[in-house]
Order: sequence, then structure tokens, then C-alpha cells
Amino acid sequence: MTFTADQLKLKAHIEAKNAEAQAQMDAKEGLWVSKTTSDPSYWAGLDIYTVEQFEFTMGWEGIYNLLSEWFSKSYARSVLRGAKTTADLAAIEKEYFQLSDDFMAITEQEYFEGVS
Repeated sequence: MTFTADQLKLKAHIEAKNAEAQAQMDAKEGLWVSKTTSDPSYWAGLDIYTVEQFEFTMGWEGIYNLLSEWFSKSYARSVLRGAKTTADLAAIEKEYFQLSDDFMAITEQEYFEGVS
């Protein structure tokens, strides 16, 4: 199968993200980060052909999953209804997920103390 330049960029982008995830896991014992398939055929089946489409979809799904866990699926859908760009998603993240660096550091420290 022949892929477009955008699809090859998408493949390289995902492979770079997977390499970052592996580096994080190598650096922190007990950490697990999922990896994503980089096969352009898979993403084409989801109508995703570009890095921008991929980033939007991953961001949308992540926010949807968190909001639906915290509130409800219908609430998550209502929050995300107007999101059409990654900038829209960033605004939603800022509103709902902005945690202080101190809180994140404490949470991470407590987590890894429990893993050891």
C-alpha cells in the first residue's frame, strides 16, 4: 500500500511518541505507558491521515474519558460538543485539569513510593 506524505509524517510522529514513552518507562521503574500503533492503514480506517487529526482525536478521547469518569458520559459529550481544534481542547484542559506543579510532584512521589 502506498501512503501519502501526511501519513508518513503521522507514522513518524507516533513512532517518536512511542520512543518517548519507552524512555520514560526506562527511566522510572514501575512506570507503564501505553504505546500506539503507527500503522497508517489503521489510522486511515479511522479517517485520520495527519498529525493534527491524530493529536485532536487523542486529546478529545483523553478528555472525554476523564470527564466521563468524573461526571458522566453525557456531561463529557456536552463539554466537548463545540471542540473542533486542538486549541479548543487546550482551553477545556485548562478549565478542568489545571493542577499545580506541587500537587503533581507530590502525587508522583507518593505513587512511586508505593510501587517500590
